[in-house]
Amino acid sequence: MDLMNELFERNLNLFDDLSNNMTKLYLMAKDNELNILATAIENVDDELDNFGDFLQSLKSKFDIICKEKEEVILKNLVEKGHEILSEVSKNKLSDPEFMLKAIEINTTSLSYASESLKNSRDFIAKVLNKDGWAILYASDELRNNSGMAYLAIKNSFTSIQCLPEEMCDIEDIVFKASNGPDQESMMEYASDRLKNCKVFASDLLYHNGMTLSYFSKEIRSDRQLIELAMIGEPESYYYIDKSLENDKKLALKAIGLSKDCSTIYKRLSEELKNDIEIVLMATDKNPDLDIDENTKKKILELFS
Repeated sequence: MDLMNELFERNLNLFDDLSNNMTKLYLMAKDNELNILATAIENVDDELDNFGDFLQSLKSKFDIICKEKEEVILKNLVEKGHEILSEVSKNKLSDPEFMLKAIEINTTSLSYASESLKNSRDFIAKVLNKDGWAILYASDELRNNSGMAYLAIKNSFTSIQCLPEEMCDIEDIVFKASNGPDQESMMEYASDRLKNCKVFASDLLYHNGMTLSYFSKEIRSDRQLIELAMIGEPESYYYIDKSLENDKKLALKAIGLSKDCSTIYKRLSEELKNDIEIVLMATDKNPDLDIDENTKKKILELFS
């Protein structure tokens, strides 16, 4: 089919050249008052026009057949999976329009695309605008391109999982993947450098405090950064380092910011769970908390 299409295109181009040359010959004959020759050329030119129409008609019918064949391939792609592309011609796998349709059906289709398409910025950008996970099948050069990586994250924040390590060390990319609601787990894929970077932590924790759990021990031991995280997500207190477990002021602040505080209370050290001031504040927020019986007795004695 590809060879037939190539032959059709080649012959149509040759016909156009021949038709143009005949027109030039006709005009030259007329200019030189070679009327008999001009008439003969004109008659031949009319016959060429008829042949050209016939050739174009054949090409149109061929295009219809090709389109129907493409529709069959795409239908099989839906029904049988991306493996059917292994039987498709190289020319088809180099056709950006066809491959975009295939990738829209199954992202893995990009793995069958020609190397030229996998390395085409324009083509890969179009693909990433539909599914960021497709970056997994782009060329190594584009997978290591920060602009392409950011575009992938922008459209599918979970695609950070398939980015090269170098891309997971770029602040903008990791921030974009982790800063939204329910996106905190994407911080798991950040580089160790970013997980230990206070400047980056202060920015991200302000927007998504729950990412605290993925930062280093040093960050989770930093009272100032924890307080910053708790502004938007009081329950981020749950992820503090053990070194702050008995910090009463920090616990009181977390409880004060929380609406329910059940998660925070579970995280408290045994010492703080039995602290009267903390228990009173916590039960005021949530009367259903499971308080130690001895602590309950102390509170009753206090107010009796």
